[in-house]
Amino acid sequence: MNERPFHTCRRGIHGCELKGRRLARFSPQDAAGIVADRISDFSPLEYLPAFREFQADLGRALDSLTPTLNT
Repeated sequence: MNERPFHTCRRGIHGCELKGRRLARFSPQDAAGIVADRISDFSPLEYLPAFREFQADLGRALDSLTPTLNT
């Protein structure tokens, strides 16, 4: 399974239908943000080991950025 579907689409492979100017304007970061904004309930994703790992990684990264807030 591809872990970066929007980047794959940007390269124009794996069934992506964007072509020409639309492909040139396509931003994987913006697309990921739009998908995240449209998901109202992330709890079903918690059944996926990869999502739980992502949550743990994100938590550790945020903790390392804000060490004084956690004490």
